[in-house]
Amino acid sequence: MSRCRLLIQELIQKLRRGSWRTCLLWVSCGLMLSVVLMGCRDRAAKHGVLIDSAVKGVEWESEGVVGVTDAEGRFEYTGHNAVRFFIGKVELGEVPGDSIITPLDLAGADSIEDDVVTNIARLLQSLDDDMNPDNGIVITPAVREAAAALVMPINFDQSVTDFGGDSLVSDLVNVAKANQSTMEIVTAEAARAHLSDSLKGVIDLDNNEPLADAGVDQTVSPEERVILKGKASNPTGQIVDFQWELIDADPTLDNDVVLLRPGLDEADEELTLLSVTFTAPLVTESTELSFRFTVENNNGLTASDTVSVTVEP
Repeated sequence: MSRCRLLIQELIQKLRRGSWRTCLLWVSCGLMLSVVLMGCRDRAAKHGVLIDSAVKGVEWESEGVVGVTDAEGRFEYTGHNAVRFFIGKVELGEVPGDSIITPLDLAGADSIEDDVVTNIARLLQSLDDDMNPDNGIVITPAVREAAAALVMPINFDQSVTDFGGDSLVSDLVNVAKANQSTMEIVTAEAARAHLSDSLKGVIDLDNNEPLADAGVDQTVSPEERVILKGKASNPTGQIVDFQWELIDADPTLDNDVVLLRPGLDEADEELTLLSVTFTAPLVTESTELSFRFTVENNNGLTASDTVSVTVEP
């Protein structure tokens, strides 16, 4: 018998033994019963699913309850209590319980282009028992046993290149593919493509707008080199183009502010793929320059953000 049912029966018995004429007792016991019922409702187990296709064989733990995801990727959680997902010593992530959990949730990221998201997806797909994640991903007991014997956890927070060469990853994949003709790790491109397909119907891919971040405002001196560092993300699509433009500026400055995309041979750590540079113009008084940063995803949707650069003579 559940703990909640025992508490309810105990309250009812106390009511029967007490004085039925006392309104206060009724009120007090009624309030106690409501609290118990609410607590029981909040602690009722719910089912969620782990998706990169349905993922079977991943271990989970929540509030002291442990289990393994089934063929539909299902796990249990209560309320929004945290659920930890793991394979042996491989920690995939810990997130609040929800009806659907994806590698984006596990990584705490908003784009399948994120390295951690991609690396989680690569590992799950590489460990699939029949090497065909389109029909679901199955992590076998043998793989879980091998993962439990790892000398150290796998690091997902590294570049996709480094992850592909990680000996811990390859050793685990070799166990999963012991009876297969190839033991290669799924490529980043293939993993992202499969994850994107798996999330169709879960996330509205066609109407999923990108996010643009033009960075923080800056104050610079004349003739100083300025870097505009943009950031962009898209939960399931890809950023395919970007543009920086000077807006609301004195027309006389248009020719003085030339935005340049960094060359491939530039090794400046401050530069990103979405950066541009320019040389601050010569001015005789404080001058504010405004720039608009626009990104476009593979569905033709765009997003913009602005940033200001103040040139102080």
